Amino acid sequence: MPTDILHDGHYVESDYSPTFPELPVKPLILEAVAQVWTVGTPAAIQAFQMALEQGLDQG
Repeated sequence: MPTDILHDGHYVESDYSPTFPELPVKPLILEAVAQVWTVGTPAAIQAFQMALEQGLDQG
């Protein structure tokens, strides 16, 4: 899953967000999408939100 950010006027693929560089955005999103199939959308969204909060608290 490509994640692109604007850098020097061009888009480049990145695993990290310039807004939240301490969070591995790409792996978090991929995990959330995978969880939708096993635990359902509401639980996957809740787990994603918790992962974000934990990542922000650690950063």
